[in-house]
Parts: sequence; structure tokens; C-alpha cells
Amino acid sequence: FGRVNRKREKGVCNCFVFNKRNDSDKFIYRNEDVITRTIQALQEKETQNSGIIKETELQQMIDFVYPNWDKDDKDEFDKITSLLDNFIENEMKPFIYNEKQEEDFYEQFDGVKVLPLKFFGEYQTLLEQNKFIKAENLKVQISSKRFNALIHKDGVDVKTAEFESIGTHKILEQKVFVINKKYDSEIGLQLDVEESSSKENRFL
Repeated sequence: FGRVNRKREKGVCNCFVFNKRNDSDKFIYRNEDVITRTIQALQEKETQNSGIIKETELQQMIDFVYPNWDKDDKDEFDKITSLLDNFIENEMKPFIYNEKQEEDFYEQFDGVKVLPLKFFGEYQTLLEQNKFIKAENLKVQISSKRFNALIHKDGVDVKTAEFESIGTHKILEQKVFVINKKYDSEIGLQLDVEESSSKENRFL
């Protein structure tokens, strides 16, 4: 849903929702009850107001889908929260790269952020301007399973960007996973289409 008219420039847009599961989505959506309640909530809204969902109705729908913590979900949430807190307090150091720590960190989650090839130049420019949050927002997330498959097939490269800190004037390095797949602002990352680059990038 996050990719449907996210800038709200097109007016009311259709959003097509599959009401049947496939064999693969269990790796993403594990809780069957949550899926059932989600479909039920959407089907109910489909019969009201020509199927248009108002933002003021979202909280009520969310409360219906998630009435209470599921035990397995709560255990997983507590585990991830604990791991993240420990990592932030003991391991995370800005712009100090540690390959082992990075691998250990990503192993705790089911997703890895990668930078689409087409954003090479913009990413470098934002780092040079020390606009780190905007640079980070250029990345997209893929599942760790997909990431591992691509990195072994040369679909993902680890690149290093150099830039100067405006505050200290030191030259810093930032490593980034770059994915050689086409990205479209309308539909997102197209994992079955390779991106062609005609411009020389400034990454090492």
C-alpha cells in the first residue's frame, strides 16, 4: 500500500488486493489470523463509500486487525527490540565500518537496505552535502533471502563513497550495497530487470 499514490497527486486511486494467499507470502506475512482480519476489514470497507477508505477510519481498522498482541509476535518484537537496543548502545558508531558487526546486525532481521544503481550520483551528492537522512531515504529494502541470492549472482555490489565532513573537514567513507536492478518511482524495484548505467559513477 505504501507505493499507491504516496504523494497524493493523482486523486483517488484503485488498489487491488489479493484475497488468497500464495506459497511464498508466508515468509512475509506469518500470522494467518492477521491476514484474515485484514481481508475482512477491507471487504467491509469495499461496500461503503464506493470503497474509498478515509484516513480517519484507519485507526479503527488497525485496532480490528490487531486487537491484542499475538504471543509469537510479541516474543519476536521483544527479541528484536532487545537486539536493537544492545546494538545501539554497544556497537553502533557513526561512520566507523566493521564488516563483522554489519553482518551480525543484518542477520537479526528479514530485510536489507540496498541502493538502486540509478541513485548513485544523487546518493554521493547528498553525502557531500552531509544530508545523511536524505541519502538513506534513497535506499529500498529487500528480503535477506533475496539479498543473499543476488549478492552471489553479482546482482548486488558493495561500494564505498567518499565525502568530506562539513563539521570536521575530515574525509569519511560510507559503504553501501548497490543493486543493479531497475527502479521505477511508480512501481518500485523491478528485480527481474537489470539497470543500465551510461554515466561513470563516483564510487570506489
